[in-house]
Amino acid sequence: MKNFFHAGIFALGFLVSSGCSPHVATTYTFDKQLLAEADGKFRERNYVEALKKYDEIVKSFPNAVSARSALYKIAYINVYYDNSHADWVKSLKAFRQFQQSYPDDPRISEVNTWIRILVAMESFSSQYGETATRVEFLKNTAIEKGEDIALLREEFHKCAIEKDSLNAEKNSLVQKIKELETTILKIEKPQ
Repeated sequence: MKNFFHAGIFALGFLVSSGCSPHVATTYTFDKQLLAEADGKFRERNYVEALKKYDEIVKSFPNAVSARSALYKIAYINVYYDNSHADWVKSLKAFRQFQQSYPDDPRISEVNTWIRILVAMESFSSQYGETATRVEFLKNTAIEKGEDIALLREEFHKCAIEKDSLNAEKNSLVQKIKELETTILKIEKPQ
């Protein structure tokens, strides 16, 4: 009985000293460590450094799970409203790469939405540029040829209306992007 009692005391002492639960050491692989660092840079609003680290993950560990998150975040940072270095073209490229590489990812519908928005923005930018070029051309032509000012004013007015329409479309898209970002931030917040 004494041996049983001593064994019980020993077991109880062991459990108390070990915290009553198994300790599992958390190990980070280099790609996960880089991802954590990149996420930290993003939270610090250091988007340039965050992009460098995310890019390093995608290039150095293309088959790692962290590469998927890094690629998504590369695309996201490049449309992030607070990023003064945002690049919609790079974002569209990264979202398309994500779409092609990870078609079964839970974020794919969000990625597809971003792609549609960015394609619309790209189209708007192209149309806006063409309109501005047309206005300049008409203005220069009128000066060179001394054409009827009334006709030129009419053409200029048409271009101005088109420009206003495109600006309204752009503002609508910008608003939709902000709404989408707000929704994304709500989804990403831990419950």
